[in-house]
Amino acid sequence: MADTKPEDLVDLDAGDAGVTPGSDLVDLDAAEEEGKLPPQAKLQEDGSILFTLRHPVTIRYRKGGSERSETIETLHMRRLQGKDMRRATQAGGAATIAAAAASAGWEGPKFDILFDRMDADDAMAVLEVAAHFISSGRRIGR
Repeated sequence: MADTKPEDLVDLDAGDAGVTPGSDLVDLDAAEEEGKLPPQAKLQEDGSILFTLRHPVTIRYRKGGSERSETIETLHMRRLQGKDMRRATQAGGAATIAAAAASAGWEGPKFDILFDRMDADDAMAVLEVAAHFISSGRRIGR
């Protein structure tokens, strides 16, 4: 172990935001950025968020013997209501995904297919936006 350089060491205990490994310095700016929206999410004047997928998804539909396709490039996400939260909690382990679907105004298998085909970066960012609506209430002292 004596040959190990500090830059070769992975400190598994240093996972806290804003904590610089090997230092007693806590970067409060970095800790505050945790609540920030993803870069592809733009806050609208009405409080909703326009989310642009970095990797658009095309979904094909079949009805009555004919097919069509739709490419989803953006999602218009809104604040959640109590009924949305009730549905999300009924979804069990998929509660965050159900909250994201409700926020985007999508229900049923259409959102399931969209979410399953999303790039992982887009999927995680959509979940962050839904979480933002759940946890973005007023805070005392700010």
